[in-house]
Amino acid sequence: MPLGSPVLSRDAADMGLLGRIVDRLTRPKIGDRGARLEAEGRLEEAYEAYISTGQLDHAVRVLLARAESEPDPRRRLALLQVAASRAPEGSQSSRDARRRAASLRLDLARSARATALTSELLDLARQLEQLEMMQEAAEAYGLAGDTDNQSRVLVASGSIEALEDLLEFQREDRARRREREVAWKEIRDLDAIGKRLACLERCQQWLASFPDDEAIATFARGVESR
Repeated sequence: MPLGSPVLSRDAADMGLLGRIVDRLTRPKIGDRGARLEAEGRLEEAYEAYISTGQLDHAVRVLLARAESEPDPRRRLALLQVAASRAPEGSQSSRDARRRAASLRLDLARSARATALTSELLDLARQLEQLEMMQEAAEAYGLAGDTDNQSRVLVASGSIEALEDLLEFQREDRARRREREVAWKEIRDLDAIGKRLACLERCQQWLASFPDDEAIATFARGVESR
């Protein structure tokens, strides 16, 4: 068959087309790079690959996976907060990241109860409430000392038993405060009239029941040192 005949040209064209199809099918796709890196456990690189191709949901999922494996709670919180900020607004991945971050913030607040700022606790409580995590929101309001909002959230969530426990705690707390006011007045009155031993005895009685009352303990040490 003569060189350059129509048949040969057509065959060559067909082979060229077939080659291009095979090349497209076998060449790694840019979008597949993130999945490959993720499968290899290279999560940081997978995250960057997903971000570079605009696959935000996949990028957020990788961040959440990284957060789950992060042992340090504060670094884990940072990863969750980045995931929440990266996720498309209103998406399920955004909600998941925000809920996990809020839950972790509550865990940290529990462990740092003595040093947690009231404003931070209230901000957390409001965020938990917005995320419809009502039990957690009630707890955060309680940690902040906002019993009014704590009661409101418990009522809204139908947590009747928890509400009853809260009301009972409030009654006991008010009774203890009144009892302390009476004891504190007795202690100061005894000290004022010079009954030092009786004053110390009353301090010891109170501290036997409430050893963490540093104010009365300090007062007793002052009386004893005179």
